[in-house]
Amino acid sequence: MTRAEVLDQARRYATADSLQCSIDATAHGPRAETELIADFLADANPYPDGTVVEVLDRLTGRWEPAVIIDRAWPNEWQIDFHDTALGRERADHTQIRYPTHAGDGRPRSGSGSGDQESASYRRAAVGEELPRGRRSR
Repeated sequence: MTRAEVLDQARRYATADSLQCSIDATAHGPRAETELIADFLADANPYPDGTVVEVLDRLTGRWEPAVIIDRAWPNEWQIDFHDTALGRERADHTQIRYPTHAGDGRPRSGSGSGDQESASYRRAAVGEELPRGRRSR
C-alpha cells in the first residue's frame, strides 16, 4: 500500500468513525481525555443492549465473555457474564471490548453478518435470546 493510499484510508476512517470525528472536532489545546470520552458517550452508545462483548474480570485480570443487559449511565453498562458463577455486574468503557473471536476459535469476520453471528453465539452461550426492548438512557 502506498503512502497516499494509507492517508486516503485514514481520511475515510476518520470521517466514518464517530469517536474519531469527535476528537477531530475538538479545538486544539489541552482537554482531558476523560472529558472528551464522556462527551462522546453522552451522544453515542457503542454497546447496545444484547451485544456480545468481553469484559475484564477485576479479580483475575482476564477477558471473560458477557452480554450487555442495559446501559446504566453514559459510561456504565450492566453486563451478564456467560459463566454463571461470575453473575451480573456493571462495567465502564475501559473494561468492555468487542470479542476477539466468535466463541468457536474463529476470528470475527467483517462480513456484515454480525447480528446473526452474535445472536447465535448469545443463544449458545447463555441458553436463550435476551430481550432487546429496553433502550439506553
